[in-house]
Amino acid sequence: APYVDNGVEVTGRHRLGEGSELDWSVYVIGGLRASDGAADLDFLQSRSPERYYVDNNSLPAVGGRAVWSHLGAENSLRLGLSFMAGHADPSRRLEYQIFGADAVLELGSTTLRAEYLLRRQRMGFGPDPTLQFVYGPNATGGWSPHFLKDGFYVELERPFGSVDAVLRLDGMTRYGNVPVGSAIDARAWIVRSTAAVAVRMFDRLRWKASVEWYRFSDFDDQVATHLGLVTAF
Repeated sequence: APYVDNGVEVTGRHRLGEGSELDWSVYVIGGLRASDGAADLDFLQSRSPERYYVDNNSLPAVGGRAVWSHLGAENSLRLGLSFMAGHADPSRRLEYQIFGADAVLELGSTTLRAEYLLRRQRMGFGPDPTLQFVYGPNATGGWSPHFLKDGFYVELERPFGSVDAVLRLDGMTRYGNVPVGSAIDARAWIVRSTAAVAVRMFDRLRWKASVEWYRFSDFDDQVATHLGLVTAF
């Protein structure tokens, strides 16, 4: 989440054998937030100092995570699963569920990372959904109150002397009804391909350069380039 949350967490670690272990955690937190009747989350409510100290509905979100790790002298593998569920609005009607899976494989100096996330979110339809949403009721006359968002990334990182090279592919898809005036369809997606290098000049000074290719379902493709000088303090 792009913010700091408040809550309570219990964690544990269990040795499963030579180089193998299981880490787990369960927690209750304030969770994601939205206004009553909202069509999606509102991350500003979670980042506004006057709001994030107290949960907006006094019903905490619950979640957990488990990670299996096998650690060798030069190689390692980590596999993780996560889950979170709660209500985003003050009236406790807009429930959500989030599922995640991730993996990190290290083979010597080469690192491969991957992650997949899925969020199922209930939308607020209001007294007359035909005035708020683009698509009407389904064949049975009902309205589907949920949408799905899923996203992924796969990233390969490898150093070559003083140069770190990164290749990355990531994307996101949204399925479900959209508010009137939205620029996307009921199924919208974005995929980004990235190639990047970081050149170590000194201990804490690097040149970084990248090229990104964005592909959209509802907009024209875009290419972005970046060149920067980075230091650490």
